[in-house]
Amino acid sequence: MRYWINVFVLLIAWGWIIVHAPHDSLWYDETVNAYLATSSWSEIWHWTTQIDNQLPLHFVILKLWTMPFGSSEFALRLLSYWSGLLTIAGLQALARQLTYRQSAGWLTALLCLPLGGFLYATSEVRTYGLAIMILVWSLLWMIKAWHKPYQTQQLRIAPFAIHGILLLSLAYTHYTAWILIAWQGLYSLFKQIRYYKTRFSLLALSISPALFGILGWLILLQGRDINDGTAFEGTVSGQTAFETYISFAVYGQKIFTPIAIERAYIIFGFGLLIGISWLLRRPQSEVLFILGMGILPLVVMVVLSSQFVAKLSGRHLWPLWVALPLLLSGGITVWAKTINLKVMLLISLAIFTLLMWARQVPLEEEYRGDFRAAFAILREEAHPDDLLVLRDGTLFTAAEYYRSPIEYVGIPNEPLTDVEHQIEIYEALDLLKSKNFTERQRVWVLSWQAEVMDPTALGWGILDYYSQGERSWWLWPKEREVSLVSYTIHPPEEDILTHIADYVGVIQVPPDGPSLLGYDVYYPQPQNGICSAIIQTWWWRGTTDYLSTLVSVRLADENGERITQIDAPPAGFFYPQTRWTPFVPILGRFELIASCQEWKSAHSLHMVVYDAEGRKPTQPILLDTYKMP
Repeated sequence: MRYWINVFVLLIAWGWIIVHAPHDSLWYDETVNAYLATSSWSEIWHWTTQIDNQLPLHFVILKLWTMPFGSSEFALRLLSYWSGLLTIAGLQALARQLTYRQSAGWLTALLCLPLGGFLYATSEVRTYGLAIMILVWSLLWMIKAWHKPYQTQQLRIAPFAIHGILLLSLAYTHYTAWILIAWQGLYSLFKQIRYYKTRFSLLALSISPALFGILGWLILLQGRDINDGTAFEGTVSGQTAFETYISFAVYGQKIFTPIAIERAYIIFGFGLLIGISWLLRRPQSEVLFILGMGILPLVVMVVLSSQFVAKLSGRHLWPLWVALPLLLSGGITVWAKTINLKVMLLISLAIFTLLMWARQVPLEEEYRGDFRAAFAILREEAHPDDLLVLRDGTLFTAAEYYRSPIEYVGIPNEPLTDVEHQIEIYEALDLLKSKNFTERQRVWVLSWQAEVMDPTALGWGILDYYSQGERSWWLWPKEREVSLVSYTIHPPEEDILTHIADYVGVIQVPPDGPSLLGYDVYYPQPQNGICSAIIQTWWWRGTTDYLSTLVSVRLADENGERITQIDAPPAGFFYPQTRWTPFVPILGRFELIASCQEWKSAHSLHMVVYDAEGRKPTQPILLDTYKMP
């Protein structure tokens, strides 16, 4: 009977995973794994040792997986689905081993399923599904290896060897795993000292493969700063880090609202209290280990992100997605001897309901991006001689995986996001000229979260000039979404640098602030009842930075009433004056968008340069008069 219940629980888990399986395109981070899965072994080696700071195991296994199953989106995600199912199977066995109750395994599995972190891990083409699966099975074999010290050493070599292999594998999944390896090492050392005071061969068999694996990887990366260019300067608050980690465990990769964070506190606090009650009821090293597995990585990650590196992502605390259901189920079943089965089932149902209630908060996805649709449009609409501009170059993984039908170039041409590299006009123009972009009929621009390395939108701005604003949107730019636009090229008489050099200068923020060299206005063709005006302003850094300087770009009717407006710093919100390079023209690009019905009354475009603190005189500029064609 128990066997069939185990099977039934696994069937429920598989159905749950499939029902929650995504049908959308891969988003950017997934395209990295997909690209490497379809690349050569040498490219995987080069990527993990020279470019990115990711560990290679998932890339290797995913590439092996594609050999029999192919590289479609479904085939790649299937590995994560199976990893999730094996995680549930391992959790059943692990909980049973910890509590001596078969029901604990079933309960752990059912409490794990609603967690957003688990669903995230089992649905993405990333390392997290593999990581939690290996973690669970390494814990199971560690507990098995040390569970019965009265057995002979010869009979126990196999569990230690299996545990050693699993720990070595875990070491190459994700850097957070190294915290868990250290914690498992402490647990194993405690057991070794307790049962075999003078024999350390079993401990070495269990722990040394992972230690040598980590040491070998560190030697391989010697001289590389694995965080170089991947994180902004500064830190985040400890509270923000803590809330991000626990909220991700409950909801997955979402944008958390205050209500969601409050409910995440409830779930985490409840799990922690039940885990402590489990330890008080059964003060064993195994229980303390599971409790520590939920707390130690959380403490370490909060300290790292709040005190050392401002790199915060809730998915980095994936061990919590395993520890939380174990603490909940262990704490419930340990009291089963003092309460009857009916009460225990009611408590279990109440906790499951609590988890489901916590997740019933409408939240937006943190990252989206329909790359599949973008490249389908290119295959259908692009001419073979067209050029694709990737804004920014990191999107080459999407271009390679989805097989871009046309040549592409990145702006900037970086394989990995570098927060210290903000592209400027000379570099951007050289990259475009290297592809003879003025000889193309159309240039397409694919963009996704490009503000880090192209904060002034040069990828669009240069092409605004060379197309004189003749463009078509295929995927409209929305927050956190992929956008796709095409420009019809009309080579002007002079290139853009000569055009900027011909500006006579308009205003300067007194007495020695940034100068407005000049501006241009373009009116793209209306699309889907939407009209717009693109205002390009070109600036020069002054001797002194006045960070409270703002510009207000406005569309007004004949009576001067505003139809729409944008207020922002001169070069936009992502590029403050302190980052401007002296003696380099800086683009400030603004686009006023409104329904064409509203534009019927439009008469003039204005820009006002003002000081947000009121310390400088306001300087109004009439950009253009306008009449609806």
